[in-house]
Amino acid sequence: MSFSYYFLISEEFVSFYTDLEGEIQNKDTLFFSSCQQELQKEELNDFIKKLELDFSQCKQILVSYYSGINVLMPSSAFDINQINSYFSFCFENPPLKEDLDFNRLYLSSIVNVFYLPNWIKKFWILRFSKVQIKHFTSVQINGIASATLFGKHLHLSIFENQIHLLMYNQQEIVFQNSFDFQTAEDIVYYLSFCIEQEGLSLEKKIRLFYYNYNFSQKELLQNIQEKCAFFKLFETAQWKDSSIHHINYLQHCVS
Repeated sequence: MSFSYYFLISEEFVSFYTDLEGEIQNKDTLFFSSCQQELQKEELNDFIKKLELDFSQCKQILVSYYSGINVLMPSSAFDINQINSYFSFCFENPPLKEDLDFNRLYLSSIVNVFYLPNWIKKFWILRFSKVQIKHFTSVQINGIASATLFGKHLHLSIFENQIHLLMYNQQEIVFQNSFDFQTAEDIVYYLSFCIEQEGLSLEKKIRLFYYNYNFSQKELLQNIQEKCAFFKLFETAQWKDSSIHHINYLQHCVS
């Protein structure tokens, strides 16, 4: 029986999943002890060795990398030779060209240009011939497009120090951004801002899909929901835990 390996990576952690037992399960997670590149590379290498991966029947390795630095643009406007300039318009200190990459999202006619440290790319490509690396937002967009959700819906992804918000009206993306946060109150503020700005508050039911990858603050999600309960804005909110769905979405990103 063939199976796949899945990895979700950010600047803080790497989480390993597999569908070896018929359904996708989280098997292990590594928390980086430092933000230094060489130390992270060493820790990641030790983590992979410890997993003792079996490639005899493994059909693919799919990697989703999260960074809050990305730009979405129409496919018709994308020019690979201008990849640096896209970031110069949007970010005060754009990454080096060698740390930029892009994914073409054919289902949505979008190109996602994003920050991907060159060492991360090399680490996986030089070790594994079957690997594919996608940006977290690319995986979300492709997965949501294949799920054919209707109406307005909001997707909240929670990481250690950042959240990512992705909002749709039918199949059209109307909002996408990442925000730094320190407290649950910060997240409630950004959620409220997005809901009000995009008119989601006028909906009879707010469909809020959350993807929780904040492993260090166990009470954070509960705190967010409790604080949202004090606002009339969230009275109709339907919270749905979709954390594992992101890994399922990776299967729609195979090129």
